[in-house]
Amino acid sequence: MKLQFGDKIINVRTEEKGNIVSMSTGNQLAAYTIYFDVKGNEVLDRWIELVGRYKEENLNELDNDNNILRKFRVSNSSYNYNGASNDESTIYHYLIDVIEYEELFTSVITIAGIDCNVLVYNEEIDKDTNAIIISAIIKQTEETRDKINANIGDNEYFDVVRKEISANILKMRFGKVLWSKHDGFIKRKIVLVQEKYDDDKQKLLHGFNEPEISNMQKLLAQQSRYSGLLESLLVSKGIITSDETAKIKEEVNKSYPEGIRDYYLVDDVEKYN
Repeated sequence: MKLQFGDKIINVRTEEKGNIVSMSTGNQLAAYTIYFDVKGNEVLDRWIELVGRYKEENLNELDNDNNILRKFRVSNSSYNYNGASNDESTIYHYLIDVIEYEELFTSVITIAGIDCNVLVYNEEIDKDTNAIIISAIIKQTEETRDKINANIGDNEYFDVVRKEISANILKMRFGKVLWSKHDGFIKRKIVLVQEKYDDDKQKLLHGFNEPEISNMQKLLAQQSRYSGLLESLLVSKGIITSDETAKIKEEVNKSYPEGIRDYYLVDDVEKYN
């Protein structure tokens, strides 16, 4: 197999490990163990750094004309040697495990039955739960956003279809969502989390958005208690009636989601990291 490592093209010995089923698409992905030797500690250090890059970047397999045949990502790497590590004549026997890489993109994602145009798309598999986690920027109108919310209703999870990737329906929920207003449309930077991610309750109980969540709970409890005492005081002094407080609460229950939405409004989601 001929591989491109940085500006080097080398022929390597490989051992086929069989196919691995993609958690994203169900496709069969080729997997190999790759063997090669490097000489000297300084050279080894450069290779360790180079191989580490290909856990996040594509490692290209080339044909005889140096055209890209397939793309791989490194899943694991190790080396062994005989002799002294500080001897520049020591030969290091390197091996890396690679898995064929899928380019995943869709121009349309269906959320709760509504098609959304995709501007930016990224998908990852959570290593603990094998849940799919999507990060995307979508373009839509406020009307279509409201239709999605209406279709979801009080449900936490809803149907998601990643057109051009898979016809399978995923049960997902929203993670963090940011949005920005533009001329005649809005953009939303969304995170979608597959339901089985939440089966690992420890992910939700420990360290997630802490200490913000604990502090917010404390402040919310204090504010809620303060509002209740203030309401009772105003009623007891005849400044406001019980009927009037009931109407205020009814209006709050109707309109508070709009206030929550504005917490996540930014100038342009594509410029927000």
